Amino acid sequence: MRSRLVSLAILALCLAPTAAAPAPQSAAFAQFVDRYLDGFAQRHPSIAGGNGLHQHDDLLDDFSAAAIKAEIVTLKRQRRELNAFDPARLSPDERVDRRILDGIIDGWLLEQETLQNWRRNPMLYASALSDGVSNLMTMENAPAPVRMRRIIAKLASVPQLLQAARTNLKNPPKLFTERGIGFMRGAAEMLDHDIPLAFAAQKGTPLMDSLTRAAATARPLITAYADWL
Repeated sequence: MRSRLVSLAILALCLAPTAAAPAPQSAAFAQFVDRYLDGFAQRHPSIAGGNGLHQHDDLLDDFSAAAIKAEIVTLKRQRRELNAFDPARLSPDERVDRRILDGIIDGWLLEQETLQNWRRNPMLYASALSDGVSNLMTMENAPAPVRMRRIIAKLASVPQLLQAARTNLKNPPKLFTERGIGFMRGAAEMLDHDIPLAFAAQKGTPLMDSLTRAAATARPLITAYADWL
């Protein structure tokens, strides 16, 4: 549920209207929001891609200790920057955006620094992979060859994703583990069966051959990880 609420809030920020001739603080605030959204899309490309932020669709979420530590530092800095904007000098729409963004940043700090679900929820890793690839198969935001190349790039990072999961997860609850296994096995099946269907029009092309090889390379790694769980 938390991820859905965060996603809806991000979408609200993306769709918020901007003034035609912004005041200096409004211009600075708009730039801050743009930087936040781009950074969020880079850190969480699967969630971002599902909500229309496609600038980092070629990336797979980075759950390494260094990346998580860096995100916590970034979020604290962004919270300070956000608090520096005087609500009285923002437009009504911008004040709403400021409250939304304040909640998003606090929510992610709670998630990454306090709750640390990356230590106990295997579904996070499975969702990053399956949602990220599924978005590119089903959301026609770019021509098929572009989306195929982005999937290939994502799949190249599967070893790092799975290594981070093996390193981070510490005695996850049984229910989370069972669902994580199911999600990962589903992701492996998706690579085998759904990708050829999604890009059937590209059958026989060199790019489709490259995508098929990338999927074939990633699949046994995913299956081995599911067995490990």
